[in-house]
Amino acid sequence: MDGQSLDYIKARAFDALLEHADIGLALLDHNQRYLAIDASLAAANGQPVEQHLGQSVATVLPQLYPHLEASLQQALRGQRVELDTDQQGHADHWRAEYFPLDTPTPTLMVLARNQSLEQSIQRSKEAAADLTRRVLDSLFAFVGMLAPDGTLIDANRSPLAAAGIELDDVVGKKFWDCYWWSYDPDIQAQLKDAVARAATGEVVRYDVVVRMAGESRMTIDFMLAPLYDRDGRLTHLIPSASDISDRVASEQQLRSSEDRFRRVFDSTFDGLMLVDQQGQVQLMNQRACDILGVELSADAPSLSLQQLVNDDRRLLAALQITCEPGAGNGHEAFELQRPDGETRAVELSLSAMAFEEGPRVLITMVDVTHQRLIQQHLRASLEEKVALLNEVHHRVKNNLQVVSSLLSLQSRQVPAELTAYFADSQARIKAMALIHQLLYEQEDYDRIQVSQYLQRLMDLLKRSYSESTRRVRIAFHNETEPCCLSLEHALPFGLLVNELITNALKHGFPHAREGNVELRLQSQPPECVLKVIDDGIGLPADFSFTSGSTLGVQLLPGLCAQMKAELVVEPTAQGSCFKLTFNGLGVPS
Repeated sequence: MDGQSLDYIKARAFDALLEHADIGLALLDHNQRYLAIDASLAAANGQPVEQHLGQSVATVLPQLYPHLEASLQQALRGQRVELDTDQQGHADHWRAEYFPLDTPTPTLMVLARNQSLEQSIQRSKEAAADLTRRVLDSLFAFVGMLAPDGTLIDANRSPLAAAGIELDDVVGKKFWDCYWWSYDPDIQAQLKDAVARAATGEVVRYDVVVRMAGESRMTIDFMLAPLYDRDGRLTHLIPSASDISDRVASEQQLRSSEDRFRRVFDSTFDGLMLVDQQGQVQLMNQRACDILGVELSADAPSLSLQQLVNDDRRLLAALQITCEPGAGNGHEAFELQRPDGETRAVELSLSAMAFEEGPRVLITMVDVTHQRLIQQHLRASLEEKVALLNEVHHRVKNNLQVVSSLLSLQSRQVPAELTAYFADSQARIKAMALIHQLLYEQEDYDRIQVSQYLQRLMDLLKRSYSESTRRVRIAFHNETEPCCLSLEHALPFGLLVNELITNALKHGFPHAREGNVELRLQSQPPECVLKVIDDGIGLPADFSFTSGSTLGVQLLPGLCAQMKAELVVEPTAQGSCFKLTFNGLGVPS
């Protein structure tokens, strides 16, 4: 290669340097004329590049040249010179360097830097760094920077303040040896492994408990991510974290609440289910699974109650009605066909509940299969006992009638003056038999209706004392609501009324006298009053229940005592009036 070609290459290289340099460049000959200049320096001089070439510095910069002349001469003599230059009318401050080149003829290289621009760039860098720091320090999240080997390079203010430490306390330490982690070797080992994995390019994330100020603990969501440069080389590791203590506490409270709910839900003796309007089960407890014969974990979520209920249309209608506004709670009885083939009788209580996803029905399920069987057995047993009791009353009545018939036969073989006593005994037996006759005929076996019994008793007495009742009329007036007597009080009541009526018939109307006997039943709650009134000859002046001459009168006090009743004689203008006060029972509904 000849010298001319080498000069051409050098010239092209210098032109390229001028074109791409970040600083101002120029070449001056020994007469201080511009051989070359780059655009930035030309612009600083206030003229285009073309107007510089071949022109001297004194011509291009006449005002600045007196300040530059001595330095230029010194440089042409072979010395390197630095000089600050300020051009009038320009805000920029430049710093120039002049140094000679090793050429046949003296040539100067001018290297100029815009000090104002560099200072501005430096200030911008500092401002950007300060902004970045303030942004990082204002973050609530924990952010830091590690070397690939895990050495802490930097950290924002949040984790330092939370731990009550300063940056100098941790910078330069291995991250796992820093305050946050050093309380637990297992936590440190976990972090050391995370750093090793992140150094291979893996993003590591997990929840961990770290130490904070005052030996307190904080649960954080920790992440460690690799940082790469433009060439794809891993340069740093970036740890970041956020405080999730409140979230973890809330989740724990929620889990505890769900656990309490589940334990209460599952410990309830009744079956509980939450279903939609189509009967699809959303939630059910263990008791419901036991009743339905399904598994809680496997079958329940896909179970439809309609698959098990025999009358599924009625169930679906009940669910739809329960979900209607203002419908209230429902109660239904169903037969269930379990998967194992067993049939169960259940009672369902339906309650509508509103949820975001739509209305749901809470079903309380009670297995009444055992109770139904008990009821059936009780009903059968009751029917059997009713039949037996009917037979007992029927037989007692028949036996009393046999006794009455025997007395009637026996009365034929006794003197005439004794037949009246047999007739009285027959009347008493018939009064008792009538009680059993009524009990046999009705559905209630623990009571008799007073008005019905009195009417039947009068009919019986009319037949028994037909001769007397042809001239003495017996009438019954019911002046109260129906009342009843217990079986315990019914027998003495019947005998007592029988005695009062027969005594009136036998002693109140002597010598075939005509007259009337009235029974008046009245109510004075809670008591009932029965009056037996006749218009006969009346009672003797010295009449007393205790000194009565007949058996019937002597029986009256004892019969009243058995009934816990009160019998008094009321004054009357003619005849007699007996007032019986007793406690009655209501008529069963």
